[in-house]
Amino acid sequence: MTELKTTDVFAGAQRRARYEERPPEPTTAGVERSSVAPTVTPSGVAAVGSELEPFRAPAEKEATASGWKAFLAKLGLGQVAPSADEVADRENERVIRQATWTRAMNVIVVNPKGASCKTPASIITAGVLAQVRGGYVAAWEASEAPGDLADRAEGDPARGLTELLAASSMVTSAGNLAGYTAPQTSHAAVIGTVSARAALSPRDVLTVRGLLDAYYHLTVADTANNVQSETFLTALDTADAVLVPCTLNLQSLRGLHRAMSTLEQRTTDHLQGIAARVVVVVSHDGGPEDVELAATAVETIRERYQPRAVVEVPFEPAIRRDGEITLTNLSPASLRAWRSVARHLVDALQHAPETSPIPGHPAQQSTTSEGI
Repeated sequence: MTELKTTDVFAGAQRRARYEERPPEPTTAGVERSSVAPTVTPSGVAAVGSELEPFRAPAEKEATASGWKAFLAKLGLGQVAPSADEVADRENERVIRQATWTRAMNVIVVNPKGASCKTPASIITAGVLAQVRGGYVAAWEASEAPGDLADRAEGDPARGLTELLAASSMVTSAGNLAGYTAPQTSHAAVIGTVSARAALSPRDVLTVRGLLDAYYHLTVADTANNVQSETFLTALDTADAVLVPCTLNLQSLRGLHRAMSTLEQRTTDHLQGIAARVVVVVSHDGGPEDVELAATAVETIRERYQPRAVVEVPFEPAIRRDGEITLTNLSPASLRAWRSVARHLVDALQHAPETSPIPGHPAQQSTTSEGI
């Protein structure tokens, strides 16, 4: 048998045979040479081998670490101590998220001279509450005549308040009720007017409240300007907390005065101690402002009406412009301010009566009874 040579199998072996082996590099006796060229550190000490870290003095190491931390912080990757505002904002979110009640709660938004700020305040407040709590919050139109709630909210729903009132007796589940809402990216639901309807009556207010209370944890009622109408007073008398938004101009501040005066004149049991459940929002409209008025307005409101809180929110172009209002269009400063508003409202609701103001609501009935 003929012996099979490696060169017969591997053609490359033939070529390899023609190459000469590189002779080993001479070394000095007793010293092993590295194939890696030495590097010189800033301190002038040579480091041989890729596995060795260049020498650095302790101060240099500390400066390098600080530089890395600063760089990572700019990228949002470093662990930087939160600011006081961030700490407060996290606490606001915690309070909003963890608040619970034994029945559904309602916030009414009031200002007879604040037509330009009530509807945005209703949408944003409901949105912030729903975003933090994961839903179960609805904003609805509690005005006699159709308002702008549906127009300023997201979406183009096929049904709204008109259709809900017509089908109220047939709504028996959350799925039924959802068909009359405009879902928002904040997870809030909005029920506004999308087609012609008759004037909202006091009975309609109670009907809507009864439906919403059955399927939502929190509701926000956007009201009209006539604080003397029976429809408005019914919504007010059944509210658990009050939000009064105003801008820093005389007309809106006069509206705040009328709203607070109306509250002071109501004597229903449910509104007893209502001042402690009022939150005032002071905002800017981007137009010219009286500097002296702006500087003293907040303190004057606190001293005169003694609400639970007065929160100043920054000017937000997205609110002043016509069109849909979404939380994603608000600045971080605005969102922090509105979360503060929502937190104060949640605190206020903790002091609301345990009995529901809605006739026939299960929470109106005593939880104990003789013979049970």
